[in-house]
Amino acid sequence: MRCLCTINFSTPVFSVMLEPASLFNGIDVIATSGVDIVLVSCKTSPHIDNSYIYEIASEAAGFGGIAVLATSQDLSSPNNCNHNAVIRAQAMHVALIDQHILRDEELLKYAITLILSGKYKGPENFELPKH
Repeated sequence: MRCLCTINFSTPVFSVMLEPASLFNGIDVIATSGVDIVLVSCKTSPHIDNSYIYEIASEAAGFGGIAVLATSQDLSSPNNCNHNAVIRAQAMHVALIDQHILRDEELLKYAITLILSGKYKGPENFELPKH
């Protein structure tokens, strides 16, 4: 079963295709913004294995898209147990979105804007800019 829906973050507008939940490992979300394609892999494991990062980086490279790994873990502190995975993801140009970003709609919108502009650096110490 495939579902096609649209999520509007006012800017940018994303068209999102959700893949079947029966896939063991794969791309969970395919989003577009203009001509940019964003491939998102979602993981709930407490440990971010480097293979997750390599997989989404490879898939995104194959489509000429932007790689994103969303995790249910909180990676906002440099003291988290997945700090090395955060560094590896940055080196491979894979954007990590963690629990503290996913829980805050405004923070998520800001992260997506930065991801699309190539300016997102990762979830550690990530917060909205002060006005």
